[in-house]
Amino acid sequence: FVFKHPLLHICLLCSTHAIHSIMPGRSDARRRLARFSVVHVEDLAMTTTFAHINKLGFGPYQYLLIAACGLAGAAEAMEMGASAPLTAALGHAFTLSQNERAQLVAVTYFGEGIGTLAAGLLCDILGRKGILLGASVVSALSLPAVVAMPVWCGFKALLALRFFSGAALGVMAVSTTVLAIESCSAASRNTVMFSIQFINYVGYLLCAMSLSMYMPGLGEDPSDSWRGFCLVMSVPFVVGLLLVALLAESPLSLAVRGDGVGCAKSLAYIAKLNGLPAPSGANRVLDRKAVAVEDSFMSKVGLGFNKVCIEVQMFPKLLALLTAIDSCRTFFTVGIVYASKDIFLTVSSPTMSATNLNGIASFAPFVGILCASLVLPLGI
Repeated sequence: FVFKHPLLHICLLCSTHAIHSIMPGRSDARRRLARFSVVHVEDLAMTTTFAHINKLGFGPYQYLLIAACGLAGAAEAMEMGASAPLTAALGHAFTLSQNERAQLVAVTYFGEGIGTLAAGLLCDILGRKGILLGASVVSALSLPAVVAMPVWCGFKALLALRFFSGAALGVMAVSTTVLAIESCSAASRNTVMFSIQFINYVGYLLCAMSLSMYMPGLGEDPSDSWRGFCLVMSVPFVVGLLLVALLAESPLSLAVRGDGVGCAKSLAYIAKLNGLPAPSGANRVLDRKAVAVEDSFMSKVGLGFNKVCIEVQMFPKLLALLTAIDSCRTFFTVGIVYASKDIFLTVSSPTMSATNLNGIASFAPFVGILCASLVLPLGI
């Protein structure tokens, strides 16, 4: 229920948090720490950092984490729920043909797939918080850019904006999940992820409410204010961006990258917000990597892609199964979003408008997450 894209499973498996693999650029992970001892420093750093994170428990910082990551996911859900009405409204405003409307949808989801695929590698190289901030900025600016775009700019400019918007959403989907998992204890991980997912689904309700106020015709009525709707849609991105700025970088990411001082500061910040003393000796093991030579950016990128190939070879059947399942679900989800709009416009009546039907349908994800919360504890 957390993973929404077929490629997200591959990215998470290939990211450093998902399995005990090493950071790109750290293929020579064995470091001599004493005269006769050789250990895997990255594994040791991860184990030490996990122990410190588990001691920090669940507190105000985790509430901030849930709010920031949840709101970022809610903004993505709003974008998903509004894709069909917004495409219809843009089609009328920019006088797009049916083929151009189809291209607009395809490019948006293609960009989201590209962003999802690249997110794991970018999270490892640039950090979880850093890449999430960048993606949030792009998402927060993309919708106002569409609003400010005059109709004479043409179809290609609109296509480019929607592509970058989709790519940013794909990066956000991965980076929020990774940052949340790596910033909470193992005991509170289920609570954090369910809470984030619950807030994510609030985005569908917010989208339904915004549509009823600004586009009651679901993009097909000339009186629909699609520009006002886009501006309202950008608000969660801006608020989420401000909350993400208050978060600390993932301590585990910093540990694997060899930044002992940064890891200690991140752990101390989390402990401070939770009202606990800063962990002692957080960078004791990590400081021993100070002599390691930093690899170039392109070297990290090359090793990162090499690691992707290795992980695909290690889990071919699992990745094939997950990709098939999520591909079918994504196809159904995207299709039902567009089919629902036409169905609601067809069956609407004076007592039940299309936007009201859309609002009722927005409660469906909460039923799904409720079922998941009841089934998962049973070990199914």
